[in-house]
Amino acid sequence: ITMYLRFFGREAGFGYEHTSAYFTTKYKDLVIIDLPVSTFQKLKNSQNPKLKDHFIYVLITHTHPDNVNGLGLFIHYADNVLDKKITIIAPSSKVGFDLRELLKIHGVADRWYNLQLAPDFLDKKWFIQAIPTPHCPELEGKCFGYKLSIDDTTIIYTGDTCDLNPFLPHIKANSILYVDVSVKPSLKHLMLGNIFNELISLSKKSKCIYLMHLDDAQSAYNMVQNCPKIKIVDIWPC
Repeated sequence: ITMYLRFFGREAGFGYEHTSAYFTTKYKDLVIIDLPVSTFQKLKNSQNPKLKDHFIYVLITHTHPDNVNGLGLFIHYADNVLDKKITIIAPSSKVGFDLRELLKIHGVADRWYNLQLAPDFLDKKWFIQAIPTPHCPELEGKCFGYKLSIDDTTIIYTGDTCDLNPFLPHIKANSILYVDVSVKPSLKHLMLGNIFNELISLSKKSKCIYLMHLDDAQSAYNMVQNCPKIKIVDIWPC
């Protein structure tokens, strides 16, 4: 099965290559989901011509450091080296406000980037909607996943979540689910052991399920290796 999203990293917050993904479109859009420092380093070291000749969009799920701590660096890089503006897509006005304040602290001028809110971004064929989801009390109401359309396939990307319910109505026969799971006990993430049977059931009505934001990739692989439609995301070169 084609991996419609390619991943810069798949690890949880205390890992080395934090979870971040990207895809490109025939309209020369390069869309990056979250931008930790590990992703910035890969983008900076990449010789990928898409950085120069594509429009760059960054979808933000929430403002935890392992999701956005490379964003300011990348804006500086895009302005100084690529000589272009990137467009940040915030899932809500509250998240948009927080991102602007964070970028000001990092010395990023407003004129160096565009910021748009997800509800105003429906003109792009690949964007369907932002899906609010619970994750942690400190960011209550400010955590989101996304529903996207890539090559006529529906992509459900949970972002960081502790509840599958917001995403269940969106999972259909032609959809692919990218889901945040934890092997170790966690109150802020879905524990793979707790939702394993539910994922098995969901895999029967979806195209495929990919596990991301992993705190123990080997243990997760051992749990799902006999489930052909549940996979661990692979890391792709830029």
